[in-house]
Amino acid sequence: PMLVVSMLNLFDRIRPNFDAWEYAEHVLSPEGFRFERYGHEQPGGFLSPVHAVGAKMAEASWAWHDKPVGDGFGHVVHAWAAVGRPLIGHAEYYRGKLAEPFLQDGVTCLDLGARSLEDTIQMIHDCTPAQHSDHCSHVLIVTQIFATTFPVVPYRKPVRLGIGEQYLFLTVLDYCAVALYRAGA
Repeated sequence: PMLVVSMLNLFDRIRPNFDAWEYAEHVLSPEGFRFERYGHEQPGGFLSPVHAVGAKMAEASWAWHDKPVGDGFGHVVHAWAAVGRPLIGHAEYYRGKLAEPFLQDGVTCLDLGARSLEDTIQMIHDCTPAQHSDHCSHVLIVTQIFATTFPVVPYRKPVRLGIGEQYLFLTVLDYCAVALYRAGA
């Protein structure tokens, strides 16, 4: 499918990042691309149960993850990597953070800070499997982000995530494996 998905809460309030999404949607929709947004106050709302998130991620060709705030361990960016979908976003937002290896321009992502928006849109068009061109391999990018995931995250080590005064202990591999299994990926 030629599907670009964002799972950022309140993405339409993150300017100018959302403006780039709208422009790409405007340019690529007539070419047969679909753009879908999920999360808090987004048109697709919240996907539930969790395997629906994994299924939608597995269906997507591209993960638009252009989030300027956060600690760099968001479950969404890691789930995208675990599903093996290349990211579109600003790599600079993740410099020095755990998810930094997932944003290597031309290897695991298309870095919106590395080229013009027009050039990025052309690459999305050319690199999507249905539109594949000789100078771009979507399969290679997918393979690289998936391979990059495993050395980066301590998948078998429990991760302590603070939520207010409560803590959630989980194994990231378990979370991703369940999502992928239920998605049939």
